[in-house]
Amino acid sequence: IFIISIPESYFKNSSFNNINFSDSIVWIDPLDGTKAFVDGALDAVTCLIGVSVKERASVGLIGHFFDHKSDKEYKWNPYCYLGVADHKTCLRMDYLENNKIKEI
Repeated sequence: IFIISIPESYFKNSSFNNINFSDSIVWIDPLDGTKAFVDGALDAVTCLIGVSVKERASVGLIGHFFDHKSDKEYKWNPYCYLGVADHKTCLRMDYLENNKIKEI
């Protein structure tokens, strides 16, 4: 299980404070890069989650799980990218004991 902790401050003063869920759509692509997965290119496979509110892209989360080491050899190195439109930035969250978070 890949669990991340997002600082609450990241969502303060954003449009998420007043969401009407009937105006929202969530997309989940549990295996983005299906062809790459079938071909064994694990470093090209991600899990995507997207949220739009009132037809406007608002949040995106990309889970990446493998790094390419050498020909057909991959290393398990999970991390996530989180983007929130209000912030115009992206956070990278590495899977470490203390959920290392850095803004990029």
